[in-house]
Amino acid sequence: MLGDQVMGLLGRNALLRGMAHQGPDSYVAGYMDREFPSVAPDKDLAEVLPLMAHSGACVLVMQDDKLLGMLSSENLSQFLLLRSVGLQPNGD
Repeated sequence: MLGDQVMGLLGRNALLRGMAHQGPDSYVAGYMDREFPSVAPDKDLAEVLPLMAHSGACVLVMQDDKLLGMLSSENLSQFLLLRSVGLQPNGD
């Protein structure tokens, strides 16, 4: 982030690649993805799933170029698991 503007996204694979090539002194900017997927907060999850498969399992939730959150394959899996057993994601 630079102020309120998202500059890029650094996923686990890119982080490991940077560490392997440059070591712990490498810069995030050299390995982050500057073309990252984003979706609106009201986007249907069924439409987001295919996007996540192509994007490396992470999508930013943005509205009017403002970052609201991030959806990862891990937290989406947790949500779907809780939903399948009849629990609400907030623990109710």
